[in-house]
This record gives sequence, structure tokens and C-alpha cells, in this order.
Amino acid sequence: MPVLVLLSGGLDSAVLAAQLREAGQLGGVLFIDYGQPAGRQEFSAALDLADWLDVELRESRFILPTANQLTEGRFGVVGGRNLVLLAHGMAWATTLRCGSVAIGATADDRDGYPDCRAEWVESASAMCSAAYGISVVAPLALLDKAAIMAEAVRLGVPVHLTWTCYTPKMGRACETCAACRRMAAIG
Repeated sequence: MPVLVLLSGGLDSAVLAAQLREAGQLGGVLFIDYGQPAGRQEFSAALDLADWLDVELRESRFILPTANQLTEGRFGVVGGRNLVLLAHGMAWATTLRCGSVAIGATADDRDGYPDCRAEWVESASAMCSAAYGISVVAPLALLDKAAIMAEAVRLGVPVHLTWTCYTPKMGRACETCAACRRMAAIG
């Protein structure tokens, strides 16, 4: 059954979409602008990645009042983010006749983001399956950033097209947010 990927424009969701394309299961990609500081850069990256994946990019926009919690030098938990993203994903998955919505939660996300933990994903999947017959999956949940980068290389993901920074400064990566620090750690 086809899978809809929530494509942020970052490395994790790009690898996830590439894996599903390789398996013949990519049913579509959805970018969601929820008022995040890097929304413009993420959307641009998602457009480029959708072109590379040869799939149409769907888009949804709204404002989450907690999006401003993505700040320099800290994790920036955005309360309710993944729940709201999944609600939009479920609507698109129903329209596109996808059996699952995939999020790019990773092993590195477990400690800082409660809505990326396995038990949260399982609960969200149970709720969405009961209501819509559509599951929630996080295929990268056991991989750390280094393993995801290795998978990007294996799949030929154009890493230079991705955007992985929460708080850009003058259109460039800030190099201090949690996402930038994780990318720097893998070299």
C-alpha cells in the first residue's frame, strides 16, 4: 500500500522518501509550513527534493502558536506539532489513497522530542488506524544521524538539496541550533 511522507526538506525525511521510492511504496510527499522559522528554506528544499524524487509536492500551511519555541541552542519542543502534522497527513493520505503516513523520527530525536518516541508513534498509529484505516510509521526510528547519512549516500540522496537548521540567520544555517549541531557531529 502506498505511503505518504511528511517531507520537511531535511535529511531524515529525504532519506525516508528515497527508501520508500526504492521499495516502490512512495505514494506522495507533503510539506507543512506551520510557522517554523526555517519554513521558507525548508519549503524550497522540499520542492527540490520532490523534483529529485519525481513526485508532486503537496503543501499545507497554518500557524502553530508554539512554533516560536524553535530557538538557537536548544531543542525547541513545539507542543502538539507532530499531532497536528499527522492530522494534515491523514487528510492527504485519505485523498491520495495511501495506507500509511510516514514521519522522519529518528533515534536522535527520542530524548528531546516526546512526539518522536516509539510509544507516541504507536499510539498515534492506533488512533489513526481506528479512525481512518491509515497507520503512522517511523521507519528511521532506530537510526542515528550517522546511519541516516550512510543511507543517504547508499540511496544517492542529494544531501546538498536538504535543509537541516531550525533557526536560519540571514538565509544561512545558524550552526548553533540542535539540528545544526547534530549535522556537524557527523562531519
